[in-house]
Amino acid sequence: MHSNLNQDVAHTIWNSIDTIQNHLGLSDSIIADHFHLSKLDYTRSKIKKRPLLMPNLVLFSEEMNISIAALINQDICLHTLNNYYKGETEILPLKYQVGAYSKIRTVNIILDYIEGQLGSRYKNKILQRHQLTSRTIQDDESDVSITLLNDILDCYYYIHKRDDKIVESGKNSFLKLRHSTIGSLLEKQRNIQDLYSTFFLDLMPMFEKNYHYQIVYLNDSLLIFNGTPDKDLSELIGQNNIGSAKLCLYKTGLLETLPFQIDLRPSTVTEVSCIHRGDKQCTFHVHFSNKKLDIYKARNDNLKTYH
Repeated sequence: MHSNLNQDVAHTIWNSIDTIQNHLGLSDSIIADHFHLSKLDYTRSKIKKRPLLMPNLVLFSEEMNISIAALINQDICLHTLNNYYKGETEILPLKYQVGAYSKIRTVNIILDYIEGQLGSRYKNKILQRHQLTSRTIQDDESDVSITLLNDILDCYYYIHKRDDKIVESGKNSFLKLRHSTIGSLLEKQRNIQDLYSTFFLDLMPMFEKNYHYQIVYLNDSLLIFNGTPDKDLSELIGQNNIGSAKLCLYKTGLLETLPFQIDLRPSTVTEVSCIHRGDKQCTFHVHFSNKKLDIYKARNDNLKTYH
């Protein structure tokens, strides 16, 4: 029953397994069943702390909805594990409930894009890595901590290590928003100035309360706005600079395609300062025009049409 895992990693995994078994109050027989092993094989491996075969670890992690990485890093929310084991699969892990100033909608926008790029299997792996299920994220209007957005973007960035891929995930938000209540409100705006004003002053406070946004300049071709973290939220989650540089990249993509809501050409967005690079605030410059898109392209849901 040996695998290519070294002994130190094997010991760490066994510690995690012991913690899970004790927390759930399960017998060796039941745990062995979750590994798809006989009780005898499981007990022998447990006593000698032998490395387990990878296929057995995968089966166990899937049945517990815990990734192998979480077993190795001992990064397991036992409260969530207990809920999941009881069949309560719709409850967020505690760390994603604290400071829940974002909406699940944004989580789904990012995950939908990742699924389109890498497939449903990878999307499910991300859910498992963070002890989530499809039921956990089924309600777009549910509240969630910005920490989950950061964690998911980190997972995606780990694959490509390219900023432009994170920006692309933000551009994809257009497809989700246009068929939502938010999209219905935005498509009623007369021009792009009204579009951005309504988005920041009226809509952002409804579904993203992590930052306070201030429009400092707006004319017929340029919008400049600042974003500063909510102080109460920073204190609540113990972080001065909530969010991440990757989340700012996501916002860049979102703002670029926002004009599609009223069939206008995309904007050019640049973040000229960022608190995650040591600046006092995040400042974005949005260059835009009121030029129309080709109507056929504007109503096609394939985002590649616009590139």
